[in-house]
Amino acid sequence: MDISYIVPFNIYLNNFRIAIVLIHNIGKLCKEAGIEFVFHNHADELLCIDNTRVYDYFIKHTNPEYVHFQAELYWIHIAGVNPSE
Repeated sequence: MDISYIVPFNIYLNNFRIAIVLIHNIGKLCKEAGIEFVFHNHADELLCIDNTRVYDYFIKHTNPEYVHFQAELYWIHIAGVNPSE
């Protein structure tokens, strides 16, 4: 079986700053192995914690060569966020 991408499970929001380091490192390892690492959001990642939207923090603190984002418009809408923002 060939694997060309990985989508991680939801992370715990109380440790999102720590979790993003893990996500970035996993993405780097996947890139080295020829696998695309994809982060798929749910409504929780659209929450703001300490005046920071978690999803925006993830995008800002990962290397796009290692971590790709799949924006799920349904969950963005459920979170009450305008997807065009």
